[in-house]
Amino acid sequence: MDENELAQRLSHYSFYHIISLTPTLKTPGIERYLPGQEKVLRALRKLDFKGKRVLDVGCRDGLYSFEAERGGAQEVVGIDNDLSRGAVDLIIPWLGSKVRMVEMNLLALTPATFGTFDIVIFAGVLYHLRFPFQGLDVLGDVVKPGGLFVLQTAVFVD
Repeated sequence: MDENELAQRLSHYSFYHIISLTPTLKTPGIERYLPGQEKVLRALRKLDFKGKRVLDVGCRDGLYSFEAERGGAQEVVGIDNDLSRGAVDLIIPWLGSKVRMVEMNLLALTPATFGTFDIVIFAGVLYHLRFPFQGLDVLGDVVKPGGLFVLQTAVFVD
């Protein structure tokens, strides 16, 4: 598949994240979310991913998953209860990525599901949870002792 065919196929999917695929082609994501996503990316770029196992909770299109992989992560697992078909069908093959994306609910996650992780990325999900402390408790079980937990959320001030 060439870049023109990729651009054509991207138009058949809905994307949340804007992900650079070539110097001139990006996924058609939602621009108003870029400032928050850039804050997370800046934080991730300060981490040492080399040789680490990474879990990206609420990965959707995989923006943070691919960032971890580019940073040298040994393995990246992304989960989302509304997984991006465009990421699975197009982005992962196009990038030659080894990111594994699984459609599942956070609350179904246990250490037996995928093991434990050196780094857990939990960006833009907490405020969606009906029981946020239960979600944090689940993630506490899958982050290795001494591991890193990257949390980003929004707060509505009224």
